[in-house]
Amino acid sequence: MKASKTAIAVAISSAFLFGCDFDIGDENNEITPPPEVTPPPSEVYSIENVYWDMVSDTTALSLSGTQPYLFANDEEGTRALSIYTGDVANGYTFESSSYSADEEGSVSFDGNQCTYTVANSELDMSCTKDGVATTYSATEIEDEDVITALENATDGKPTTVEEVNAAIASAQDGDIIGLSASGTFNTGVIELNKAVTLDGAGLATVIGDACIDVTAAGAAIKGITFANTNLAGCFGRESAGTSDNETGAIVIGKIGKDSDPVVLENLKFDANDITEDDLGTKKASWLFSRGYFTLDDSEFVGLSGSFQNNAIRINCSSDNGRFGSAITNNTFTINAGGSDVGGIKVGDSSSAIIKPSEDNLTCNVTIESNTFIGYKTLLSAENTSDIRNTAIYAQPSAVNTASGKENILE
Repeated sequence: MKASKTAIAVAISSAFLFGCDFDIGDENNEITPPPEVTPPPSEVYSIENVYWDMVSDTTALSLSGTQPYLFANDEEGTRALSIYTGDVANGYTFESSSYSADEEGSVSFDGNQCTYTVANSELDMSCTKDGVATTYSATEIEDEDVITALENATDGKPTTVEEVNAAIASAQDGDIIGLSASGTFNTGVIELNKAVTLDGAGLATVIGDACIDVTAAGAAIKGITFANTNLAGCFGRESAGTSDNETGAIVIGKIGKDSDPVVLENLKFDANDITEDDLGTKKASWLFSRGYFTLDDSEFVGLSGSFQNNAIRINCSSDNGRFGSAITNNTFTINAGGSDVGGIKVGDSSSAIIKPSEDNLTCNVTIESNTFIGYKTLLSAENTSDIRNTAIYAQPSAVNTASGKENILE
């Protein structure tokens, strides 16, 4: 039986977001944004949105034993593989991770490259991982009692900001705290004040005005989508400061010098569904930092060139902020139209020019192997009308880029 849309929603969480910045005053131009384009729904393949009772020919890989599986596709491009344990009498729990499917007959997940066929409610699948081949067979689950129990399953992870904060309070440094794919993280501040990892497994989404305030060196945030409609949730906190452009979906305080960086990996910031009214009066950035951090393998999409916004803003006034943060292997994309956008802003500015202060000139940020799509200028201390939009808005001496790891402007 096909899984219900409610069940699919339990396994998948996705949304949209937007952000802003730039303290350039009267130089902003009021430009009508381009019309919103709604992407077509993703194709649903025969393996998807069906509960399968899966059996493998080995117990060596993650797909092992006999248990229910769901390849869930919400038709908006988010796919989640959920693996269930339990029974009808005692209830089910599940673990979810993302998977990809580009055409009928093939899926990829957890390092497995698989081909499959579906016929008469039967699934046959062959996978290869690290040179080891494994075959699987499955039968579609049609028992209504089992399906109801699966639809009521939980992944046992925090589902609210309050629950995440409680998990952090009871955690030890080095622990990993998973965020539920079915969670509602829509308001309040996640206080990441220990060196623990928040892991959304590519499925958890932060929305509304919720934000993460990082005050512990060595903390990590991985696999989370930020789909905020308001980036002022962390405004006024000690980590962010009191200026209206010193806040964001993630704020990092004055931490990290002579210690471990805050690690940010596999994050997504999607601004395609945001309007100016959602932003309010705050000129926030998605990521605002006064400390030492690394950002890798993440993407910023749909940034609007019609509103003030930076993807990343680095404040260089602290020794922690100048300690050597690194931004590598990320993608920054802005929509067509508009003018007032910076991809990465290093330092503070006046009249659309990064101030040539000692702090701004020596901010010591490594920016390598990133791709900037839709920007006019790759690196400049100015973001005036002739050269907007600027991908890296910084004093050139503040930015380190090794040969062979240049950033790309497309």
